[in-house]
Amino acid sequence: LLYQPREDAENGPKISNPDFWVNRFPYQSGAARMFYRRFKRGVDIVAVIASLPFTLPVMGLIAFLVFLEGGRPIFFVQQRTGLGGRRFDMYKFRTMVPNAEELLKDLAAQGLAKLDANGKLAEPLKLKRDPRVSRIGRILRKTSLDELPQLFNVLRGDMSLVGPRPTSWNVDSYT
Repeated sequence: LLYQPREDAENGPKISNPDFWVNRFPYQSGAARMFYRRFKRGVDIVAVIASLPFTLPVMGLIAFLVFLEGGRPIFFVQQRTGLGGRRFDMYKFRTMVPNAEELLKDLAAQGLAKLDANGKLAEPLKLKRDPRVSRIGRILRKTSLDELPQLFNVLRGDMSLVGPRPTSWNVDSYT
């Protein structure tokens, strides 16, 4: 391992510093890092705002179709880990039927899926022709349109248009 997390008595683990990995590069000055972060954030904001006239009508139509097919909720909200180990709510359009959790238990009882100790899908990680995915959800997943609400996460500063994908694991699971 190249990195061993060390506890800092005052501030906790060093990995909680959002600039931890960037600070490992000695050839980049603090001013250059700050300029890069602000420039990247500015590009994110300008790109999202410029895309809104095109994406908002599409998102409105998708929200209407999701509501027609399965009612509420329209959005799927999941806790993700972002920059510096900060947890945030990530938004997507709901692609599964509203009672997907109950259907998963039925699939496990039929032997079509295995659940872990928390009742989540363990094997296979993705079911082929998952019966919990709605008709509109199949199209949204295939075209990745279910991820359009993440533009609001970008505006809030939780995510960036370019960069690593936020993970669903807590920062404590990283070494």
